[in-house]
Amino acid sequence: MSNLTIHRGATEQIQTFVAPASLVTGSTIYFMAKRRKTDADADAVLSYSLGAGITVEDEPTGEIITQIEPADTRVLDNVSQKQFYEIEIEKADNIYHIEDGVLTILPEVIQRALP
Repeated sequence: MSNLTIHRGATEQIQTFVAPASLVTGSTIYFMAKRRKTDADADAVLSYSLGAGITVEDEPTGEIITQIEPADTRVLDNVSQKQFYEIEIEKADNIYHIEDGVLTILPEVIQRALP
């Protein structure tokens, strides 16, 4: 279990190393953050997949990057909040749990709009 901290309204990149690295080849990768672990996937606060917010940065090392855009967190209340997150890989009809933990989203201090 890991703990991650990001800032509301900021571009954030979450770097993850998948082991074994061969799991990233020909797979589908998911990242979700939810208020409660039991929330439906459709109710996730943040949801990304390979090609839609997740990229394989370095296949030989299994490095993946999940990019969270400012607009994705600006819709949330501007208060400190904790979400449960998980990264999962689907490959050849198998599901592999990669990482999970608590994602803390800190409030914005400077709240100016992007140009």
